[in-house]
Amino acid sequence: AGDEQDREGASGKVCISTIHRAKGLEWQDVYVPFFNQDFMPTLYRPSKGNERHQQGCNARDGGLCNKKCSDFYSKKDQDRFGFTPQERHLSEERRLAHVAATRAKERLVFTCIKTHNRFDLDDPKQSEFLAEIKSLVVEKAC
Repeated sequence: AGDEQDREGASGKVCISTIHRAKGLEWQDVYVPFFNQDFMPTLYRPSKGNERHQQGCNARDGGLCNKKCSDFYSKKDQDRFGFTPQERHLSEERRLAHVAATRAKERLVFTCIKTHNRFDLDDPKQSEFLAEIKSLVVEKAC
């Protein structure tokens, strides 16, 4: 009987998962915390370090970049893909939000924070994704 309860979700247990690990799974109720701007979507941070450097760049030998390689590759990537790295990042974050939202069978709850001491956020904003799904919201508690 215990296994049957677990499969049906009536066991009273809570499953905590990342969005990546939840792909392909479903639950009766899904709660998505921290649905604030800079949390979902996460703040875009350009790559740092020596991941990609042009031929002849000092960074290839452990030195400092002397050829503005990140600008070069950012422009090259934009030309090749038609999107800036920031646009690709936002698209991937939107896809993750969609994965999170589609895990719920019955109830989907997004929660937002009003303050956050760790990151010195005085007035955190709701995720821009909430505005995109506003017409689908059945009930708003805040």
